[in-house]
Amino acid sequence: MGRFFKYFTYDVQNKILKKIDENPLFAYGFGIDLGHIFMYYDHDIDIFEKALSNPFLSTGLGHGLALSFTYIDINIRKKILKISECNHEFVYGLGIGFGRSFMEREKNLNELIIMQITFSLI
Repeated sequence: MGRFFKYFTYDVQNKILKKIDENPLFAYGFGIDLGHIFMYYDHDIDIFEKALSNPFLSTGLGHGLALSFTYIDINIRKKILKISECNHEFVYGLGIGFGRSFMEREKNLNELIIMQITFSLI
């Protein structure tokens, strides 16, 4: 559902956002899906702000963003790593996603990610 979010009408988007607050598993799955295609997301809704109040969305979003981290704009990458410093659910999701996609990334990017996340946990 996250992959097609930007194509839905405003009314349907609002219903989806309400469902995220009502159903934790939906929130988690939506977060993974949206994070995975984040480089194409219009950013009309600040999904990071929404994720701060929903731990399941936060975990899923971190997971999905990590899967597509290589393709995300450098400024968004910096924002992702900054959020990981203060949101435990988000960094948990990042860890899952980075682990799943570790072999697909360049070695120097993996080292940068590991260093950044290690320092955020201290």
